[in-house]
Amino acid sequence: MDGWLFIGGATCLDFLNTLRDRWAQQPTETLREPVDLAAWAVAAGLADELVPIDDAGLTRARAVRSTLFRLLTGGHGTSAADIAEFNELAGAAPRPTLVLPAGTDSPSVQRPRATTGSEILSLVVANALDVLAEHGPAPAKECEHERCGLRYLDISRGGRRRWCSMARCGNRVKVQRYDRRHQPT
Repeated sequence: MDGWLFIGGATCLDFLNTLRDRWAQQPTETLREPVDLAAWAVAAGLADELVPIDDAGLTRARAVRSTLFRLLTGGHGTSAADIAEFNELAGAAPRPTLVLPAGTDSPSVQRPRATTGSEILSLVVANALDVLAEHGPAPAKECEHERCGLRYLDISRGGRRRWCSMARCGNRVKVQRYDRRHQPT
């Protein structure tokens, strides 16, 4: 799939947004095949190349995404087993390392890259815990466009952001309002 959306403001929210149109009777699943998860991880910057993922890994990723949705939208329906799995996944996440590039005396941070499907999930869950720690419970807001429903992290000054993206949905709403105001009666 080439239509990945990275507008959530955090990797974990971009992962949530791999299931689109949650409001519809038939949501749009973008992680249809194991290779889709691997491709998403490369596009998200979590992996340098496609990592091997099997059907069981994809099923687990979808289950983690469902639990992540509950956690980031208020936590309702989250079980002790979900919490234990997330703590285990987050604990297994590769950590950034400090490196000294050749020919320089200025250290830099090297971001971890996933080499397995489990590491992809670990990095996503670790990011989710960071988001929850920094922004509190239910940090994921839902786009207000009637046909969107994507989730995003609202870090606007007053916390009044309404759309997943001004270019994607905000503009659509403004055009619709303009058209309604300027329709001949």
